[in-house]
Amino acid sequence: MLQTVLINLIDNALKYSPEESPVEVAVRIREGAIELSITDRGIGIPEGERQEVGRRFFRASNTTAATGTGLGLYSSRRLLDYHGGSLELRAGDPAGTVATMRLPLPGLRPPGDAPERAAPRPGAARRGTA
Repeated sequence: MLQTVLINLIDNALKYSPEESPVEVAVRIREGAIELSITDRGIGIPEGERQEVGRRFFRASNTTAATGTGLGLYSSRRLLDYHGGSLELRAGDPAGTVATMRLPLPGLRPPGDAPERAAPRPGAARRGTA
């Protein structure tokens, strides 16, 4: 699942960027989740269309030069949603797009969260008590 999402995001970054333009991949652990961000310096996604990009067969209005079906980001969002994750698209600085996928890491608590204490089992004997 993670491989499919990464391939889609990196493929889009390369497809919609000028040749020789850098594509950066960053990974970090934050608030109990792993975040992977792919940043390109390409044509970007118009602000008013960023929320629509996750719809099936949707292609941004400025993508006439590149080929595609409009299913890559749709399937990526669906896979991430299924696993409790998310996909955020925002404008790059000074141009391009930053696509950030976020997936919760089981067993990893955000800093400051107290561990839950297990309740004693009914009928369990305590050692050292009379």
